[in-house]
Amino acid sequence: FGLGFSQPSVCNMTVRFGNIYTKPAKYKDDEIRVKSPSVNVPDAVVVAVALNGQQFTKDKTLRFKDNENTFYFYDNPIIYDFSPEKGMSNGGTMVKIRGRGFLPKKYENGTFVHSPVYV
Repeated sequence: FGLGFSQPSVCNMTVRFGNIYTKPAKYKDDEIRVKSPSVNVPDAVVVAVALNGQQFTKDKTLRFKDNENTFYFYDNPIIYDFSPEKGMSNGGTMVKIRGRGFLPKKYENGTFVHSPVYV
């Protein structure tokens, strides 16, 4: 959330995810809509906005990622197996899915650790 995104002097609005720059799909005074870029490695990155493509908002805490402006990229979950493999057509069958990456775990430094998860 924020304010002042649609000022009269706005030109070349840019959103930065870490060190990746992207353009918003649309914006109004209190909201920006933007698609997150693709990344090769899951990580936590600071999101910043520039109304002129050059001068970006600052991270609130020096040398740390703030919850308010941090975006978390994560891997797609992986399914190892599930059971049972059949169920009633009217639904209600409880299915146990084994895999990893269903709930990314985050350490304080912003990196993720994936461990097997049982649902």
